[in-house]
Amino acid sequence: MRSRPLIPVCTAYMACLILILQIIPSLGERIFGYHEAQMEAQSWMERSRGLFVRVSRIDSQEDSLILRARLLSPEGMETGWYIRILVYGSEDQTKFREGDILKVSGRLKLPEKPANPGQWDEETFLKSQEFLATLTSSDILLLQEHHWWNPAPLIGGIRRFLSDTIDSLFREPFRSIYKAMLLGEKSSLSTEIKDLFSRAGISHIAAISGLHLTILIGSLERWLSGKMGHRRAFPLLMLMLWLYVWLTGFSIATIRAALMFSYQTAARLLDRDPDDKTALFLAAMIQLLLKPLSVLGAAFWLTYGAVAGIWAGRSFALQFFFLPRSLREKIAGGLGVSLVTLPVSLWFFSGASVGSFFLNLLVVPLVRYILILGVASVALGSVLPWAGQLLARLGSAVLNFTLWVSSKSTELPWLTFQGKPAVLQMAAFFGIVGFLLWAWKSPKQRRLPLYLISLAMSLALIFYPASRRVIFLSVGQGDCSIIEWDGTVILVDAGPSCSTVIQPYLESRGIHRIDAAILSHPDMDHMEGLLTLSESGLPIDLLLESSAASNDTKERRRLEESVVNHGGSVVRAGRGDELVLEKGGTDIRILCLSPGSEQGTVNEDSLVTLIRLSHLQLLYMGDAGTQTEQQLELDEIDHQIPLILKAGHHGSMYSSSEWLLDRAEPDLTVISCGENNSYGHPHKAMLERLEERNCPYQVTAWNGAVWIDQFLGHEIYWHMFEDHS
Repeated sequence: MRSRPLIPVCTAYMACLILILQIIPSLGERIFGYHEAQMEAQSWMERSRGLFVRVSRIDSQEDSLILRARLLSPEGMETGWYIRILVYGSEDQTKFREGDILKVSGRLKLPEKPANPGQWDEETFLKSQEFLATLTSSDILLLQEHHWWNPAPLIGGIRRFLSDTIDSLFREPFRSIYKAMLLGEKSSLSTEIKDLFSRAGISHIAAISGLHLTILIGSLERWLSGKMGHRRAFPLLMLMLWLYVWLTGFSIATIRAALMFSYQTAARLLDRDPDDKTALFLAAMIQLLLKPLSVLGAAFWLTYGAVAGIWAGRSFALQFFFLPRSLREKIAGGLGVSLVTLPVSLWFFSGASVGSFFLNLLVVPLVRYILILGVASVALGSVLPWAGQLLARLGSAVLNFTLWVSSKSTELPWLTFQGKPAVLQMAAFFGIVGFLLWAWKSPKQRRLPLYLISLAMSLALIFYPASRRVIFLSVGQGDCSIIEWDGTVILVDAGPSCSTVIQPYLESRGIHRIDAAILSHPDMDHMEGLLTLSESGLPIDLLLESSAASNDTKERRRLEESVVNHGGSVVRAGRGDELVLEKGGTDIRILCLSPGSEQGTVNEDSLVTLIRLSHLQLLYMGDAGTQTEQQLELDEIDHQIPLILKAGHHGSMYSSSEWLLDRAEPDLTVISCGENNSYGHPHKAMLERLEERNCPYQVTAWNGAVWIDQFLGHEIYWHMFEDHS
């Protein structure tokens, strides 16, 4: 067996990084000092009324610039961190170049931490790219121009020239896609295109990857070697390779491909074994030594996982001797890449396409022609615009066909998975796959049906969610709670932050349908997200609302119409009404406690519900206040079973009265409100009432989402997202 000592060393180093960055973040902070550097940058901003930076890269857009700039101390010393600078308006676009030292003032915004499961983790994303913050510029002062010997402005100028040429040859969306493919400029890609490529599982075609370098630099190597010979061509080839890596922004995928290509080319010239596994782990080791925080990002795992997946696929699929060898070779790589990147995509993006395996069999061969046509059109277009435009039309046609096929593949729901697996699910999945690959090496032990069944079980494992969970999402100044119970999904109110909080959570849990939605009252801080979900096409089987006349608003009728149009039904309920949901062998009782005698206001006529699960009770108060609370009949509460109270009106002073707390005796009270809201929620007097009764409470504005997903006997265990972020 070939000795590869670098593999265990790199694996151990990677495990240590994950341990100190994810599992023991306090240790990671002491070693890398990310938050300490943020505080220092804020201090410099206040002390110097601006930040000192050296420009590393400039990306132009129609009416703005995006600068990647290395942060300097007020004394001019370089730090290891970067600031992302947004410059609006066209008048500043010619004032500076890469390598210039600037003093920039404006609004400094630190990346936000997620407050809910499934929510976009801006901090981790920017940290993986060594960004401390984003600064929206209001004033830029050029302190020192780049040195004459610095090649950075030349590289930047070439990039802008090529970008302008692409602008003149292509129309959208092909223009932005070609900029991403050839120059690594992904900032101009529309959200729709990004989502399409992500859902189709072909995001790699819109990035500078190993596939692109293999096509572009591989073609150049063959041409140079034919003209100069391998040894003479090697220095020039390496120079052009790394200049192109610089030109495209030193992305993780590009550096990985360039390091592997350099190692293997040098090994062949020295008559050594260009071992691909050693090349991969050497590239990973170099990258993680230079940029250890990149291990936090999806780009690192996708680019290295894709290469590892090719090996895994070849060791497995090439043994299918009943298929022609040419077909086996095509299937092998795609199968392995899909197998490895599928769970990685689910982990980072809460979604992946199984159809990407079949789609890549078609798309990957097309990428070669798309790239060649793109490069040829840009090269010709800079000299003969009419010839460049002709080739650009051909490239756009091939690219348009790729977009059409990708769009059609995403319309097949059985080819798309949603849901973020748990850590143990990920570990079990890769453990099973690793065991299968190890066992497959022994011909005597091969049992193809057994291996296929095991592989199918490992895939099924990562899509199996926890069967029982109740969560109160942090949606700002609003309400949203989701109950998942033995296959039944109940949504209780859905206020603001639908696209940033509610939808990502549903996707992370793999929820495609709502069995019942309960709307306490039609104020938009309770209904806005529910309306968005329904009108976006999410099926809602049943909508339960208050029967009070005060709740019959124009917006609520719009919601009802949307639910009915998508195949659901609407029920208006009042005091004494009961609804039983039967699914998965479990009955869920929803008891309506109010409205009874109508109060005449939207808030006081809220639909108050008591939801009875197998060994948990949930009391939802909507925005009802003291006036409604004192009319409730609470005899249905079973004091032998834990009760969670969703506090009324976001914890206002006039809700959760002594009368209600003494009779309900909640085991936990959840207060949903926005941070630093103008209403003063939760009110001090309301919190004092809870504390006097030794009633635990959690506030979403303070600790993020609150959820309960473990039940032992009659004890309840709750978690705050802040503890798991």
